[in-house]
Amino acid sequence: MEDTEIKRTIVLVLAALAVVALVFGLIFYFKSSPKDVAPEVAVTTEVVGEEAGILPEPVPIEKLERQQKLPEDSKEAQLKRFCLDFVARFGTYSTDGESMNLVQLMPLLSGDLKVWAQGRLTPTTAAGAFSGVTTKALSAKILSQSTTDARVVVSTQRTYVDESGSRVVYEEATLSLVGGAPWQVGAVSWKAKAE
Repeated sequence: MEDTEIKRTIVLVLAALAVVALVFGLIFYFKSSPKDVAPEVAVTTEVVGEEAGILPEPVPIEKLERQQKLPEDSKEAQLKRFCLDFVARFGTYSTDGESMNLVQLMPLLSGDLKVWAQGRLTPTTAAGAFSGVTTKALSAKILSQSTTDARVVVSTQRTYVDESGSRVVYEEATLSLVGGAPWQVGAVSWKAKAE
């Protein structure tokens, strides 16, 4: 054998040993049980009692997380989040999208708005230039709310695109909601946002 062949053989043997060692290391790592690993603990430095230097027992992280759970969202926060999501999806459409936004939102529609949306779902065969609107819901303000109905105004940034270019406008969508649990949208009206 030549020196280059011997060197090549040694390199291949070492590479094979490295791969085998890696495989065994991974197997050992994944087979080790969680009881072998010390739990994470939070350590505080507050002084307990009158004697300085006595620290309290460490508190496991899991216990701290349970103690610091955030309160559930209020009904108002849930309503605002629902309206923000609805307006962003309802107000975003394109000629290529074939009213998919309305198809997705149909279970959330009620009354006249549902009738209007069903009329818009019929496919059009007219081939025209592309146009579309992308809507970002920026903020929501509850005008009125009871257990069965609500009125909410959502401020939006809308980008209109067509063959002539694009333009950005700020508009407000006023939603009339019914039901309460779950909410459905019965009407949406758009208007330019007051400066």
